[in-house]
This record gives sequence, C-alpha cells and structure tokens, in this order.
Amino acid sequence: MYYYWLSIISLAVLYNFVIIPARVSFKELEEHDFFTVWFTIDIIADIMYILDFLASFRIGFLERGLLVKDTKALSKKYVRSLVFVVDCVSIIPTQFMYLIKDPVLPYIAPLFRIIKLLKIHRVVKFNDRTECRTSLPTAWRLLVLFQCMMMVMHWNACIYYFVSAQVIGENRTSEFLYLPER
Repeated sequence: MYYYWLSIISLAVLYNFVIIPARVSFKELEEHDFFTVWFTIDIIADIMYILDFLASFRIGFLERGLLVKDTKALSKKYVRSLVFVVDCVSIIPTQFMYLIKDPVLPYIAPLFRIIKLLKIHRVVKFNDRTECRTSLPTAWRLLVLFQCMMMVMHWNACIYYFVSAQVIGENRTSEFLYLPER
C-alpha cells in the first residue's frame, strides 16, 4: 500500500517539476483558460501533499530489526526529523498569491510554488523502492537517468526562453537569443 501511495505522490511532485518552470517562463500559460486548469491541478496536488503529510505520522520504521507500529513513537520520530520540516514548508498554500491584485504578480506567482519541489525526497524513495521491486533494475535505472536528463533539458530550455524573452527583452543585441514575435 505504501509503495502505491509513493507512486501517486511522485506523480504530483513530478508534475510540479515539469510545470513550474514552464509557467514561470511562458507567461501565456498564466492567462485565460490555462489559469483555471493550472489552478485546479495545483489544488489537487496540494491536497495530495497534505494527505501525504498526515499519512507520514503513521509510517512505520525499523528499530533494532523490529517494525515499530506505535502511533505515538511514529509521530514523535516524524516530528523530530528533517523530513517533517520539509513537509511543513511544502504544504504552504501558494495559491493565495493569485488573490493579491498586482499586474505583475500573476506572472511570478508560479515561482512561489518552487517550495513544492522540496518534496523530491518522496520521488527518491519511490525510485529506490521500485528498483528493489522490479525484475529489471538496470532498465529502471536507465529510465530514471533518461527522466533526469529530460528534466534538465526542460529546465534549461525554460530558463533560456525566460532570459531571452523576459530579462533581456527588447535589447536584441545577440544572435544567440531566442526572440519571440511580439
């Protein structure tokens, strides 16, 4: 059961890893019909983060080779861990930034969702568990490597576009820049 829960949380974290840089870079994604879609999916992902936070109080651990199931001991260990702090920060609702009436804020509000990426420890745990469960661990490692490379390329492309279109803007002095039509 825990493994399947990790897979669901990993999907929410990976959603944030893909969508946050795109929404920060391409301000068109924050306009019109897209806004409602992103806002709805963000709320669903945040609900999953909150459920994961609550479930983490009940995740057992091994002590001297024995599985600890006592809820008081589980809660005490979780609250004293660094993961608790990371989880507390990652469940901060960032959607309220959209309620502030500022002409620039809707375009940088997705940047505040970067705190959601702190939940990467769940993806790492899911990858570790999957590698142990699969009959083809090498194939799984290759898939994870491919995923990491694609993520780095995606982030690089988003940063490149953002710098070209937003930061440099009208100062078109370089042939290296991507110059979107305005």
